[in-house]
Amino acid sequence: MKLRPYQTKLMQLPTGGGKTVVFSSILKKAEAKQTDALLLTDRTELFKQAKRTLEFGGVSVSTIEPSVKTMPTEGIVVAMAPTLGRRLAKCGFSPRLIIVDEAHIGTFTRVLEHFPDAV
Repeated sequence: MKLRPYQTKLMQLPTGGGKTVVFSSILKKAEAKQTDALLLTDRTELFKQAKRTLEFGGVSVSTIEPSVKTMPTEGIVVAMAPTLGRRLAKCGFSPRLIIVDEAHIGTFTRVLEHFPDAV
């Protein structure tokens, strides 16, 4: 995936601006540097879209979702925030980078507070 010029400069994009492509590019770079990273979503549609886009871009992805009981310990992880929030006590994953899709919703605080050293 090649980002458009405006996508390399903005941290906030309107609907249809390509946020999924932008954070997929960031996570591909994190994977190349072997940096553990977490992408948080709060809706199934966004979760599926992010996972699909990352896999299409060649990123190896693990997930934290209701139907998967195992917890990843490293790599690039796409997580449903409510599910991860319920499993924080069992979480052996410590991301250095966290990207939140739809951060304005406000359902991510508990998870973000659990990883104070993440960017």
